[in-house]
Amino acid sequence: ASDQSVWPLTTAQLLVIATNLPVLTSELDLSRGLLSELVSAGCINTEQMRLVERCAWRTERNRKLIDFISRRSQRHLQHFVDCLRRTQQHRLAKFVTKIGGKLLLCCNKHCLLFTVLSAVTHAFFSFQSKKLK
Repeated sequence: ASDQSVWPLTTAQLLVIATNLPVLTSELDLSRGLLSELVSAGCINTEQMRLVERCAWRTERNRKLIDFISRRSQRHLQHFVDCLRRTQQHRLAKFVTKIGGKLLLCCNKHCLLFTVLSAVTHAFFSFQSKKLK
């Protein structure tokens, strides 16, 4: 099996999705045939499509879809990106693979950016806790 079919998504991929979740949930456009594309690509099944469609609010529908995609394989994530591009949502496709417009640098499933963010976060909280003492 290729790296694209690895389950589950890497920590780095989940970090990108979590970081960009506000943009993805507010801007995904399902009216462009995205759900049908995703079913055809095998990213979601028809029951999952129905569950997404039953949600009352756009952001709720988008959040449910992102939740389903986040639980799939790396191959499915790539198909999701391809479906976004086919439905003319190129900008959002970038938000599934990048953080804040900066390409995520990954090597052998370890993410350099995640490491840097973790170090910065740790340093910040260490500084804050010393400041509170």
